[in-house]
Amino acid sequence: LYNRSTYYENSDATDKILGDIPNKASIVLTPTGYSEDKIGSAIPVDGNGDFTFARNSSATRVNQAGLIEASQSNDTPRLDYTTGEGAFLIEPQSTNLLLYSENFTLGVWQDEGGNQVVNTNVETSPSGTLTASKLTVSSGSINTRKLWYYFSTTIGLDYTYSVYIKAVDGQVNTGFISLATLDTHINQTFFTATDVWQRVVVTATANDTVTRALITGDANCQIFIWGAQLEQQSYATSYIPTVGSTVTRIADRANSSGNSDLFNDSEGVLYAEIASLAESVGNNKKFSISSGAPSNSILFSFRDTNNQIQVLVKSGGTNTVNSTPTISPAVTNFFKIAIKYKTDDFALFVNGTKVATDTSCAMPTGLNTLSFDRGDGGQDYIGKVKCVAVFKEALTDAELTQLTS
Repeated sequence: LYNRSTYYENSDATDKILGDIPNKASIVLTPTGYSEDKIGSAIPVDGNGDFTFARNSSATRVNQAGLIEASQSNDTPRLDYTTGEGAFLIEPQSTNLLLYSENFTLGVWQDEGGNQVVNTNVETSPSGTLTASKLTVSSGSINTRKLWYYFSTTIGLDYTYSVYIKAVDGQVNTGFISLATLDTHINQTFFTATDVWQRVVVTATANDTVTRALITGDANCQIFIWGAQLEQQSYATSYIPTVGSTVTRIADRANSSGNSDLFNDSEGVLYAEIASLAESVGNNKKFSISSGAPSNSILFSFRDTNNQIQVLVKSGGTNTVNSTPTISPAVTNFFKIAIKYKTDDFALFVNGTKVATDTSCAMPTGLNTLSFDRGDGGQDYIGKVKCVAVFKEALTDAELTQLTS
C-alpha cells in the first residue's frame, strides 16, 4: 500500500484503519510509512498526498517493544507506541532543564543531611539499558526524606517535573514528587510504585525565583528511579535525556500534503483520529485544509479550555462556522472527528455522534493543502495522530456516523 518510504512500520494498523474508510477518500494518512523529511500517505500512491516533515533535532519515542528509544534523528517522524498502538507524535519545542536526567548523584541533586542513598546503574530502565538507580529513603521524619534539585524559575510561569518510578520487591514503595519552594510544596503528585515503570508527573506555577524538584518517599521507602525531566510548560512531553547540560528538542512540523486536485472547494469531509498531549495545550493548536492561508480554510484546533475543541470554516477571512464542543472522555484519549463542509450544510461528528450543524454557511475557495497548522505555518498542531483523511464529497450522515464510531 505504501512502498515509497525508506521505513515501513505497523502495517496491521493500515489495514484496520482503511477498512473503516470508504474508498471515496482522496487523501489518507495512517501510521505506517515514513522516511527522513517525509510522512507518506497511504492514498494517493503517487506521492501527492505525502507530508513534508521537519524537526531540527533528535528525539525519543516509545517503540513497538514498549521501550524508550533515542535513535530518532533530525527530521525523522516518530511513530510512538505509548498507548500500545502506533500513532505519529507531533510535539512542541521543549527543553529538559535538569542537567543530569539519569544520574541522581551528580550536578545539583542533593539530599537532606545525607540521609538518602542512591545506587546507580542497578536496574533495567525504560530504555532497556542498565541505567536506572535505586533510591533508599531514610526512616526519619518527612523533612529528612528528600532528594531534590534546585533550579531557577520565573514567577508566574508553569513548570512540569516528571520521573520514571518502579517498585523494589518487598520494600515500601509509596511517596510523592513535588515542586516546592524552600519550605512549602506548591504542588505534589503521590505515587505507589509497581513492578512496571510508570511516569509520575507534577505541574505547578512558580511563586519564587528558585524552586526545588523533589522526590520524597515514605519512611524506609526503596524505589527505582530514572529519567527525570523538568520543562517550562504545563504538561510533560517525550523524554529528553541530559548528561551535564540542558537539552532542547525542536518542534515537529508536518505540512504541505496534497494539491488542488485532491480537494473540492464546494463540499467535502476532513476526518481524523487524534489525541491531545494534555487536557489543555494552549489555544489554537490547529490542523487544516486551506488555500495556503487561514482566510480560506477548514480548521480544527484544541482549545485552552480543558477538553474543548474548535472547528472553524473560513471564507474570505470571515468565520462562516464556529463550533466549540467539549469532548468526553478527555481529549487525551483518542477520538474520531469528521467535519462535513458544504454550502449551507455543515455538520460535525465526534465518536459516532453529530454534535453540531449549520445550515447557513459559505465555503472557502482555492483549497490546495492539508497541514498540521492553520495553513500558513502558524499555530502548529500538537498531539498524536492515528489517521487523517480527506474526502472530496460530503458524505451522508450514516457514513459519517460509521466513520467516526
